[in-house]
Amino acid sequence: MKFLARFGVGLVSCLALNAQKVPDAFIGSAGHGGISDPELAATQDHVFCVWQKHELADPYRNVFFSRSSDRGGSWLASPIQLSDAAANTELPQIAVSGETVHVVWNETLGGHGIRYIRSLDAGASWLGSAVRVDAGPTGALQPREARLASSDDNVYVVWRDFRSAGGLPVASDIFFARSTDGGATFSVTDTRLNSGGAGVAVRRNPRLAASGSNVFVVWEDHRNGDADIYFNRSTDFGQTWLAQDVRLNTFAGPGPAEKPQIAVSGSHVYVSWQDRRNNTCCGEDVYFNRSTDNGATWLASDIRLDTDAPGAAQSARTRIAAEGSSVYVTWRDRRNGTFDQEDIYFNRSLDNGATWLDADVRINTAPAGSWASSRPEIAAVGSAVCVTWYERPGLPAEARANYSLDRGDTWLATDVTLNQGDLSSGNSWPWPQVVAAGSSFVAAWVEYRSGWGVRANIPFGAQPYGVGLAGLGGIVPRVDVDGFTAVGQPTSVELRDGVGGAGAAVLVGFGGRAEIPLLGGTLLVDGPIVPLGVVLSASAGVPGAGAASIGLPIPGNSALIGEQVTLQSFVIDAGAPAGLAMTAALEMWIG
Repeated sequence: MKFLARFGVGLVSCLALNAQKVPDAFIGSAGHGGISDPELAATQDHVFCVWQKHELADPYRNVFFSRSSDRGGSWLASPIQLSDAAANTELPQIAVSGETVHVVWNETLGGHGIRYIRSLDAGASWLGSAVRVDAGPTGALQPREARLASSDDNVYVVWRDFRSAGGLPVASDIFFARSTDGGATFSVTDTRLNSGGAGVAVRRNPRLAASGSNVFVVWEDHRNGDADIYFNRSTDFGQTWLAQDVRLNTFAGPGPAEKPQIAVSGSHVYVSWQDRRNNTCCGEDVYFNRSTDNGATWLASDIRLDTDAPGAAQSARTRIAAEGSSVYVTWRDRRNGTFDQEDIYFNRSLDNGATWLDADVRINTAPAGSWASSRPEIAAVGSAVCVTWYERPGLPAEARANYSLDRGDTWLATDVTLNQGDLSSGNSWPWPQVVAAGSSFVAAWVEYRSGWGVRANIPFGAQPYGVGLAGLGGIVPRVDVDGFTAVGQPTSVELRDGVGGAGAAVLVGFGGRAEIPLLGGTLLVDGPIVPLGVVLSASAGVPGAGAASIGLPIPGNSALIGEQVTLQSFVIDAGAPAGLAMTAALEMWIG
């Protein structure tokens, strides 16, 4: 049924115009202490967040965790502390494989070193205390900059290590450890990945990615004087590595190449970094290299992605994402001003990094160079790509986002503000992270609102709420949406797990959430309400076998961006009170 084709005008009139989802969601607080370094991971429905917390009355920094089971709509009432009470932690990282959640961090007190902990039930409970991953000696200068990736039962950790330099900060190496049993045990002996001599140069900023049996690591390496970007790989789940690492920046002259980022899609490996070869003093450019054969070979000449004059401005802090054959890179750029006049730029390739846009794209929509827009992050799913960043037009500062649903061809004409609560008492420094969750995105950041806290929001998407009512076989039917819930998109309503062959109705509400007792269950959508009738497929009378799809294309009207629609379905079912089974509801935010 082409619902919005028939009722599109009514939809626009039913909705009050406002901004992004209001209010944003609360994840965790530190009162008047401090919170930093939130990191996100997600599956289809679950979103996980870790962060570092420091209360004023507590001399230690500890790692905390929370999760959402409804795509970022609500979070645990009480976050879980993962590190020991007397630890001093930094830079927590998180990854997820199925129901298993993996977390690592650097620790400088208590257990020292790189610490790891896991959950086997999507973060509901955690197994014992954190264990140490690195095999280096305990010294005054601990290993740091740990990074984490997981693939099925394999868990990989890479970090910067000072053991070969006698624990002194004059040199460091890149070390690696792995688990092949889902984090139950780690390799007894860790592995140094950089060649060129141990403990003779600074190596830092490691990043890693994994795909199938392949593990890929890049880092910044100062063995040649100026910094270069080096790479190593394993094709056997991290058991063996290249005897000689590979330099990816192909320019032999002066000028450091720094802060690499890595992404992988199938057999394609992509690396971006900032590079001062065109202005060794103060003009950085964004460079890129790729491999199409799991890191066996690379381009003989790397590619510059910022398209202003070479070395003319600082184009730095790259972030990279890949989806299918598409590669996306974003960065902060000072071509339109100075330190407090930064913008967010973007470039993309649709052919596995072979070719790129002739002109990069500015995606923050305030006047160019008008104020500081910095710290971009990026995520991609399907044909959609989302970039978040920190923007400071004044105080409080803002967490902002822009997104494209057509692989970077077009973007919102006006970017959106993610922190939507009362900021009147706040002094905010939001540095938002973003992750793809199902067919949507979830962003999280830290800000001060009468105390420091972690907040989350979605630029667009659908989040379940409420409780349904079971029918035959004790099965509760489900309602969801398929496709991007954004203007001009061919979204559909998906009804599942009903009685086969039964009649059903989907209620589309334009008045927000409700909680009204009805026929033994609860009506969860508010009016005005439009009902859509449908007959479920599958064999008549079979519990849980019925399904249906109802077209719900959203009009291409930008006035709908940030608006709310609620959905709930009722299925004729003799096994339910009053003969009607009910789904939980779905809150849909239009992007």
